[in-house]
Amino acid sequence: MFLPLALSLLIAIAFAAERLLGVSFVESGIYPRTLSGLKGILFGPFIHGDLAHLLSNLSALPVLLGMLALFYRRHYASILAMLWIATGLLVWL
Repeated sequence: MFLPLALSLLIAIAFAAERLLGVSFVESGIYPRTLSGLKGILFGPFIHGDLAHLLSNLSALPVLLGMLALFYRRHYASILAMLWIATGLLVWL
């Protein structure tokens, strides 16, 4: 259960840092079908438009990742990596 909570915390910290420091991480987001937009596949999950967007994602993410870790313990990391990359790539396409 450490990884789901740690990932959720990292996402919340990224959002808080963006707001408190007055910076924008939007340039690290997914820009469809552009070479520079490929980096967003890795960094996109850490970017949220507003607090409502963040809270809606964080209400489900730890629960779903926890269930993934519970039911697919041996393959958890590879499934998470595959989902992260595949969904980002599909958004990019």
